[in-house]
Amino acid sequence: MANRNVSPSTCLLDQIFGNDQPTAITILLQNWNKCIFRADFPDERPSCIARLEAEDTTSDTFVTVAALQEVTRTVIPDLVPPTYQLGRAQNEEGRKFQYSVIGLMEGDTLEEVWEKMGDGDRVSVVAEVTSAVAKVHRNSELLDEIQQLGVLGGPSTGFLNSGSKHLNALLEKRTIRKPFCSVITSSNGQDTIVESNFKDLGSLIIKGSETSAWVNDAVFCHNDLTPRNILIQTTVDKNGVPSYKLAGIIDWELSGFYPASYELSLQDTYLSLANRHISFYLLLKENMAKLAPRAASQVVLMRAMELIYESQQRCLLEGTSISAHIRKQFLVIGQLVKDEDPYLGWTRAEGPTVDIDKTTFQRLEDEAIEQMQAKKRAGT
Repeated sequence: MANRNVSPSTCLLDQIFGNDQPTAITILLQNWNKCIFRADFPDERPSCIARLEAEDTTSDTFVTVAALQEVTRTVIPDLVPPTYQLGRAQNEEGRKFQYSVIGLMEGDTLEEVWEKMGDGDRVSVVAEVTSAVAKVHRNSELLDEIQQLGVLGGPSTGFLNSGSKHLNALLEKRTIRKPFCSVITSSNGQDTIVESNFKDLGSLIIKGSETSAWVNDAVFCHNDLTPRNILIQTTVDKNGVPSYKLAGIIDWELSGFYPASYELSLQDTYLSLANRHISFYLLLKENMAKLAPRAASQVVLMRAMELIYESQQRCLLEGTSISAHIRKQFLVIGQLVKDEDPYLGWTRAEGPTVDIDKTTFQRLEDEAIEQMQAKKRAGT
């Protein structure tokens, strides 16, 4: 079978870089609709990161994300890569793409260095991340504009003018083949009911006044603060002792205007596949919880997001979803339990925090794949 993954062909490279062609290309991510690669040049021109996405999957979101990222650079200029170029290109088969070229930020991902860091460095780096998030939340230029429009959301969910539409958008983003949860308007026409298909997970009634408050609660959020999107600079002193500092925050594709509790709640969904570092999760949740007001509207949003996500995961566990089964075993091995306070999220059942190393996580993944393949063969 021919390789259908998007690749930086000569045709596409000519349209993106013109006469200044790179001498080396390193693929960072590649699938049928997207390709992200590093481009290095022979002269003093700095290396860069190029992103290609099929035009039929991006619509106008590509340009919007780039614009939001550029505005964010005015708030935390040293932590957000500059955008050099945006455009459209077409490959040899006539397939159309949107592309961006951004600056390359030096540093290792937090995913690569977290296990090397001492407790003090970990606390310091998470404090730096939280400080950057707080500055972005308070971006007056963005907030003034969005509050005048009276909307919330972003390129990934759509910009919506009501909280109830936002809930429906969240459910739609989680959609799988089987129904697992519903979002409906109550009989009074004002409130919203979120109801799981699993009776033990229950339902939630959200007052109209609470969903209406989400537009005013909205701040600018990154929404994908996972170890792979946080860059760390490592320096070593004359005694060979390393120290670590936040160097960048990348991948702003999920950014937008949401209540701070929305971004906080997303951390619960990333734990396992997108973030295997339990200690990082606990530290970040503790720090970011201070940025989310404990207003009723914010609390109920977190409970609604939890109900939708846990219902989806329960449904996936009934099938052959590898990711859902990895997550289940991850939570067991990590001895994690869901706290009644959504601002805390997952907490340790007992004892000190123990991170799941790369080898153990790979074993979890291999076992889940084997079990799901056996389940498919058995037709169960």
